[in-house]
Amino acid sequence: MVRGKKEASMQLNGAMQLVLVLSTVLVIYLILRLYFYLEKARQTRMWPTVTGQILRSTVRRCISKSTDSEGDTVIRHYYEPDISYEYHVNGQRYSSTAWGFGGISRLAGQQFCQSIASQYSPGQSVPVHINPKRPQEAVLAAGRTAWLISVTAPTSKARLKMILPFTFVVIVVAVAVLSFLHGGSSR
Repeated sequence: MVRGKKEASMQLNGAMQLVLVLSTVLVIYLILRLYFYLEKARQTRMWPTVTGQILRSTVRRCISKSTDSEGDTVIRHYYEPDISYEYHVNGQRYSSTAWGFGGISRLAGQQFCQSIASQYSPGQSVPVHINPKRPQEAVLAAGRTAWLISVTAPTSKARLKMILPFTFVVIVVAVAVLSFLHGGSSR
């Protein structure tokens, strides 16, 4: 009987180790991805600028359709700034819709998107930060990571629904790692 409990305990310990490893890999992936976005946003501050012209600046209401776990169609509405501009580099005309590096999160509210769009009006001359290696890549707001800003903008229920479970997962992984390290050191 003792041997059966010991084998079950070893199997459970193995499953816990697998969950711990997979959770740690996921957290590392998320941290590296966040680092990439922040670093790319930082690099845009060093990009040269040219003068561009705003073609359109509004807020677009979008619809997202998905299927829930029960097979029902779920329709969600979200907003995004709809800013279009053109600029010229070495006589070549380019156009873009990028405000900052990365996209605006679907969790950004209408008010947040309006605050961005209201900064620009059609016909307005604006500095456009261009990637010197790829002039078709440009942003209006250098150094800004649009996704991170929109997720961390004043919270709404939708943002909390996304951020709280992620925070819970990070805490659980941290506790599991600490428990594993503490348990491993007492053997």
